[in-house]
Order: sequence, then C-alpha cells, then structure tokens
Amino acid sequence: MPDLHKGDRFPIGCAIVSDGIYPALIGSDIGCGISLYPLGPKPSHLTPEKLASRLKRLDEPWDGDVKAWLKLYDIESETEFDASSLGTVGAGNHFAEVLSVETIVDAEACESLGIEEDNLYLLVHTGSRGLGASILRHYTRSDGNPYITSTHPEYRNYLEKHDHAVVWAKANRDLLAHRFKGCVFGSRGSLGATGDADEPVEDTDIDNTETEAAAAEGYAEAKEDLQKILDVTHNSVSPSGFQVDGESREVWLHRKGAAPSDQGFVPCPGSRGDFSWILQPLGNGERNAHSLAHGAGRLHPRNAPNLRRGPISQLTTTSMGSYVVCTDSDLLVQERPEAYKSVQAVVDDMEEFGIAEGVATLRPFVTFKTGAERRK
Repeated sequence: MPDLHKGDRFPIGCAIVSDGIYPALIGSDIGCGISLYPLGPKPSHLTPEKLASRLKRLDEPWDGDVKAWLKLYDIESETEFDASSLGTVGAGNHFAEVLSVETIVDAEACESLGIEEDNLYLLVHTGSRGLGASILRHYTRSDGNPYITSTHPEYRNYLEKHDHAVVWAKANRDLLAHRFKGCVFGSRGSLGATGDADEPVEDTDIDNTETEAAAAEGYAEAKEDLQKILDVTHNSVSPSGFQVDGESREVWLHRKGAAPSDQGFVPCPGSRGDFSWILQPLGNGERNAHSLAHGAGRLHPRNAPNLRRGPISQLTTTSMGSYVVCTDSDLLVQERPEAYKSVQAVVDDMEEFGIAEGVATLRPFVTFKTGAERRK
C-alpha cells in the first residue's frame, strides 16, 4: 500500500496472501481498526479549546459494567484486560478525533453514509489494547514466526483467540465513543452549551438499575445511540478466495495496517495536522488483495532527530487550527504531523491505480491522545 512503512518486525501497510496463517504478520494489536460516528451540528461558537476541556478521565478504567458491555458483542469469556483497558485509546498512533466536513466530493455517497456539511464527527482509531499482544506473545514464545495450517494442533485455538480479539477491539472502539460522547455532551445534552466544563456523564445509573436485564437494555440503547457510520479492521487474518497464478485458491489474507476494500466505504486518516478521507473502493480487488491504505503512514521513525525541533508547547495546536490533547511530551513529538506522509499523496496513488476514489474530506477539530497527568 502507498502508506507502507517499517514496523518492529514486519512492514505496516501491506496485505499478504498465504496458504496458512502467520500470527506475526498480523502484529501485536489484533483487531486494530477505525470507526466513524456522528456527533451532530457544529455550533458556531464552539472552539477546539472549549471542546478539548470537556475530555476528562478517558484514560481511566471505565466505571461501568464491562462484562455487560462485552455481552452486547456475544463475548462471554473474560480477560485480564477487560476491566483496565476496555474503552480506552491506548498509546502509539491511536487517537479519538473530532472532525468537521471540509469537502464533499460524492454527494450521493455521503448522503448514503449520513455525512453532512456543518456536522461534527468522531473518528476512533484503537484496537484490542494488551489482549492482542498477549495472544501474539503466547504463539511466538518458542518460535518467532510460527506457521499455522489447518493440520496444526493450535489451528482452531488460535482462530478463536484471534476472532475474540477482533470483536473485543470493536467493542473497545464503541465504548470509547460512548465515553467520549459522555464527555462532549455532559449534562448539557448539547454540543453548543456554554459554561464551565462538566464532569463526564457516568454509567453508574445504568449499573444501579434494579435488574440485570434493565442494565443490559440500557447498554444496548447506548450502543444503538452511537449510530456508527463505519467500522473497519486493518489488523487481522481472514479466509479469502483469491486468484494465484490464474488459479482460484482458498487462502488466508493477512492485513497489517491495510483496510479491507471488500466491505464498503473506508476511512483513511491523515496525521493530526492533515485531512482525513472517506474512500469508495473500486475494482475487483485482485490487484490490491482486496485492501486499501489504512492511513497516511509514517514518514519518519519515532526517534528521528528532526522531529524534536522547536518548542514542544507549540505541538498542542496545528496549522489547521485544531487542538491536540496529549500530556505525554514524548508521544506529542513522536506523533507530530511532520512524522507522517501526506494523506493526499496516499489517496492520489490509490486513485491513480484505480482501486479507490475519494468521497469526502474531514478536517481535524480536536485530537485526543492522552489526558493523563504525568509525573514531572
């Protein structure tokens, strides 16, 4: 993909076809992906700084019933990551970003998605947190790059754990969006309300309902209220029919930082100082392994000296007028806009290759990375 860049062991921004499964190709964040949600009309007086001031306690463990939330996704088994990590962003290039519509290229496509001018949207990029990494560690303990076929004794077990992490990551993105909206709207019930920032709306009222069924119904309504527009997983492996040397084969399609092009529209985010795109996949997928770029892709490694120029204090705002919530100074530097490729160049490459076309561009308004207090 045009966003290809170096990863810890294997490249990021690629789709790889094989007869069996290579867990290491998927990476440690199984199920990582991007979801898009509507927030509503943008008030004329709302500034990025005002909105950012409402984003509180998003790094802390959720105070709701994680077991009940996961049950909405048919997840019954518990993990050590549920209580501490579900509904949080995580580190690295993950984010939750409020955006406005900059340009509508395909009005009909945008209408079908419910994307409208003058509205704000929430783009969430995160995955399975430590869950996916624990699965990878387990399967690479004795072999750094295991190969799992249908005859392998761990075949079914691995797929169960993989699929669990993929669904868990979806639940994580939705819960983070739910928490984010609780911060944004607060007790005001509106994006445009003025005054001092409220504490985020808590979920204890749902938890304290008289019956378990009533609590479950409350969470189901909260999930439905998200009105999710898109959800794309870009770290996974899945069975696929594919033409190999002119022969139709059943293979395993590994995506590592590659968005599926066979499941509808795809979000393609830029850096926090660049536009994000909504794309319409084109073609039959054979030329690009049914995949598209999952974003701009890194241009410079995290430790590049040229990323450390200038005062860190200036990195909480961008040339696009957006605000960045990030209390980790190292992360603020590593994730600065200059660390990434131009998303326009990435989209241009895909359009020129005939595998996608742009539908709309979104402008960053507030980007949330982490708001946790740091020790000095």
